[in-house]
Amino acid sequence: MYEPYEDKKGSPIKRFFNKLKDKWEAFKQELHFDENAKSKWVLLLIPIILVALVALSYTGYVTYTARITEAQSKVMVMEKQMAGLEVDLQNTRNELEICKTDLSKTKTDLENARMQIDKSQKNVDTCVSEKQNLADQLKTLQDDYSSLTTKFNTLQSNYKALECNWAQSKNCLYYTLKNNNIDCVVKIGEKYYTVPVGLEVPESQVKTC
Repeated sequence: MYEPYEDKKGSPIKRFFNKLKDKWEAFKQELHFDENAKSKWVLLLIPIILVALVALSYTGYVTYTARITEAQSKVMVMEKQMAGLEVDLQNTRNELEICKTDLSKTKTDLENARMQIDKSQKNVDTCVSEKQNLADQLKTLQDDYSSLTTKFNTLQSNYKALECNWAQSKNCLYYTLKNNNIDCVVKIGEKYYTVPVGLEVPESQVKTC
């Protein structure tokens, strides 16, 4: 039996008509059609079958074309989606690079901050140590000052006692100290005078036991 030949090359229209031609040849062979033996019913049947074949082939062609168009539309949509995704991917990559840069800068700042903290801590430790040393020195100085104050008060008290003893030995009720010498002073009215010279002495310089 004759196998219709399908041309896989050329345009879709050319392939469509080739298929139609192959179907027609196959139909003639099935009927053993001979131009010398034409009959009326064959002549009537052939156009009907031919129209049916054309309609089926055209319907198949239209369906095939519609599927191609639909597939092409889907491809275009997917291409647009892919383009959008590529743009988003590139934006994401750019943002990632920015984040990496910021992260690196933050790490550097953090390391600098840690170094500064360590340095400050060392300074604090030094200051604490110095403060302790100064506190010890201050306590020592305070102890020395207290001791010197006690000695000074003792010496001053002793010196005052010596002054009084010396003044009393000279029978002085009032006296004045000048150049480490004690001079007796008498009060006349509201004023003070040295004895025996009689020089006036300011009240602020006059002492008594």
